[in-house]
Amino acid sequence: MVDHKNIESALVKRKRDPEDHVRYVAKQRSPNEETYNERMADFKDWYNEEVYASLENLYKLYLELAN
Repeated sequence: MVDHKNIESALVKRKRDPEDHVRYVAKQRSPNEETYNERMADFKDWYNEEVYASLENLYKLYLELAN
């Protein structure tokens, strides 16, 4: 059972180590190269060149951090 003490404990641990949180988010956004490639293909269709270039740089960073 999850109660408020468990949630508070998890939040305190996460606040203590922000690098773990960054890695967690990176793995959620781009867990592997296949997912990265799929998202980039989708983004290319959805966004203009300037926004796409920014997203590509961001997701390259996510991919690097996740691995």
